[in-house]
Amino acid sequence: MKKEEFFDKLTEVKLSEETFSKITNTPIPTIRGWFTKRKNRIVHIPKWVVPFLEIYAENEHRKSVIKYLEEKEDAKQ
Repeated sequence: MKKEEFFDKLTEVKLSEETFSKITNTPIPTIRGWFTKRKNRIVHIPKWVVPFLEIYAENEHRKSVIKYLEEKEDAKQ
């Protein structure tokens, strides 16, 4: 995953870099370090990040569906 793809995915799941940092307990300098060159080697994004963002997005979708259903149920009462 490239830097642009990472930040596009954060935007897609409505997370800021700061929020991602907090919920994953990953310091922002570490996140930014994933995309910098150091002594001719590129630090790649950890393998857990992509699945984490996918699961996060699925969970947010589920929460919105549950909220919708709860509101619909409340409106019936």
